[in-house]
Amino acid sequence: MRLVFAFSPATQYFNLLNKCGVENILISYNFIKDVDRLITMMNGYVPKTFMLDSGAFSVWSQGRSIDIDAYKSFAVTLREKLDPSIELNVVNLDVLPGKFGQTPTQHEREQSAIDGFNNMLTLKREGLKVIHVYHQHENIAWLDKIREHLPYIGISPANDVSMKEKLAFMDSCYARITTTVKTHGFAVTSPKQLYRYPLYSADSSSFLAAGRFGRIPLFYDDLSIKSLDYKDKQDVLKHWDYIKHIGIEKLGADSWHDRTELSIRTYLELERVATKLWKSRGVDWSVDN
Repeated sequence: MRLVFAFSPATQYFNLLNKCGVENILISYNFIKDVDRLITMMNGYVPKTFMLDSGAFSVWSQGRSIDIDAYKSFAVTLREKLDPSIELNVVNLDVLPGKFGQTPTQHEREQSAIDGFNNMLTLKREGLKVIHVYHQHENIAWLDKIREHLPYIGISPANDVSMKEKLAFMDSCYARITTTVKTHGFAVTSPKQLYRYPLYSADSSSFLAAGRFGRIPLFYDDLSIKSLDYKDKQDVLKHWDYIKHIGIEKLGADSWHDRTELSIRTYLELERVATKLWKSRGVDWSVDN
């Protein structure tokens, strides 16, 4: 399983992710529209995979929209300028139904699904590796149609529902999907989800909050989750063997940099634990890499 680290582009993040050996990243087009500037920010960092997201939800929530031709042009230029060893996956430009803050009608949901599918075809015609997203509340027939067209698809639970409702939605998806189709979970950050579904990949920005506020989750092989307060050195020392195991040689100052590095390494451990769990269940995505 690939855990994809999502963040706003900044050289400090690229440097830290590079130091920790992070292989998979996600950047939103909404945050940066200058490819050369983005390449400069990367500062020589060469991840294994680069996922480009449009940021359509954020833009839609502000009453704005993204032009499909501008997004397509950016993706094509990025593909040309990235190191050729990097796998570029382009998340389709979603078309969100209705207006932000209002419950869309079923007709609006269906029309947005149609328009989004057409955007996917536009990007695909450019030879881009496109990930189209199936959203909670869309007709289940769209899930079947998407996986007929693409080998790698996205699953997106709604933001405004409970975990119980998210799990019910994902249960319904994976009742129809076999592991012959690669799936990416959008904002699927909970171990409860990662341990439950055979995801090929999932993105998370949770490492940023943990690094910023200093409450850092620890993911153990027995699937237990513990939490430490970085400011409480006695609490930290209780988990010192774990901390050394994930690559921290000594405790630094209580700074953003030190907290974020520890947070990144704990989420890399979550990636390892989830991958090991699914291998024990007979799902090994590494065989096709």
